[in-house]
Amino acid sequence: MTELRLNKLNHAPGSVEYKSVMDTAYFFSFDNFCKNYLRVGARERQESDYSKSDFWVKLDDYHTHHYENVIIDGCAIAYDEQHQPIKEALNTYDDIDHFVRDKGCKDFSGIKRIDTEKAPILFFDHYFYNFTHFVFEAFPRLFLVKDLVKQGHKILLPPRPKKGAGYDYYIHIQPCLDSIGITAADMIEIPAEGAFFPQLIMPSHVKFQPDVVLPAINHLKNYFFEADFKWDHENLYISRDDTKLRNITNKHSVEFIVCRYFNFKRVVMSELSFKDKINIMARTQCVVSVDSSSLTNAMFMDQKTKILALRPYCFGFYGIPFNSLFDLDIYFQVCPFGTTDTSHFAGHLFVNVVKLFDNLCKIAPDIKKSKTQLFFVRMILIAYHACTLPLNKIHTYISKLMDDHLVAPRYYRIKRNLNVNGIKKLIYLIVNGTFKK
Repeated sequence: MTELRLNKLNHAPGSVEYKSVMDTAYFFSFDNFCKNYLRVGARERQESDYSKSDFWVKLDDYHTHHYENVIIDGCAIAYDEQHQPIKEALNTYDDIDHFVRDKGCKDFSGIKRIDTEKAPILFFDHYFYNFTHFVFEAFPRLFLVKDLVKQGHKILLPPRPKKGAGYDYYIHIQPCLDSIGITAADMIEIPAEGAFFPQLIMPSHVKFQPDVVLPAINHLKNYFFEADFKWDHENLYISRDDTKLRNITNKHSVEFIVCRYFNFKRVVMSELSFKDKINIMARTQCVVSVDSSSLTNAMFMDQKTKILALRPYCFGFYGIPFNSLFDLDIYFQVCPFGTTDTSHFAGHLFVNVVKLFDNLCKIAPDIKKSKTQLFFVRMILIAYHACTLPLNKIHTYISKLMDDHLVAPRYYRIKRNLNVNGIKKLIYLIVNGTFKK
């Protein structure tokens, strides 16, 4: 049985970040995650303080299964002869009723039979087109049995999502298939209404299996890496401007601090090719991002690279096994929702800019700023974030703290002795990302 080491948390037990990981009221808590996603029945020992030591969990062994008389519906859920969902074809382990009830097929009468000379390979679950689930879960399963394709076994692709679903087949799926020599002649795309297969091969779900996932990801890194790739930025901020889901309500403030003050390079992952993503992440030392599928690209980074993940409280534990598997150094910042939608999937976040500033001071490498500069900017952020003082009071407040020895960051050319207008301009810059004309 394989063991996975879960790296200790970088947060103390009393912090909201630690509590968000351990809160069993949420599906993605540590205990629930081990049960539903890591495929273990329960933890073998209880750690009183998960911030002090690494933790080991045993994972189920993986196998190559052979099934007969399998139905795959239009939602890419597989069923056995009794029309019961096959667990190995689902994303989770125990909680399968949720997917069948909400997404599964209710009528199999119109599904057509597809015969093949050799049993085709089913290596996906119903989240196939999502970047995280394909590269991190589906592709390693296919990589495990890729030699069967050379022997004449075709691979199955699920029905393509409806237009506007948000996933582009060619962005990340096709390059991965190309890397192991799979062509269109090796594929069978399941029709939208589903299909019946008399025989089928299915690798078991390999989520977080180090001896399966790591070779597959390392293969992609080696295949797409270019030694002469030109990229001069070590620190990266991943923007969510390409999606309407899980964005940041005060993004101008966040980008001002991360990109303009700490000099992180802003990128939108959907604007990059798959090869460019791998080459950029391989050269990155520190990443700031909303915890999302875009952050999955961190699997292509070097070990011990630092990550600051902005996430809601209910997001829980998901990032820990991922970053433990690739030995990345992850920090969380729990953020409240800034909109009425409070789902972990779609709700927008409001980021505490003072806390963000403190976290960046802690994890960003080689901060080339004096302590006076850092202290000054932090005081500005505290006053702005409090939103309780008028501008003239903010100026008085900061002046007392600094004894009128205010040294502005060199980037913004604000005079040493800031007046009310100077404070107003800087706050406008923090909020809007530009000086008011």
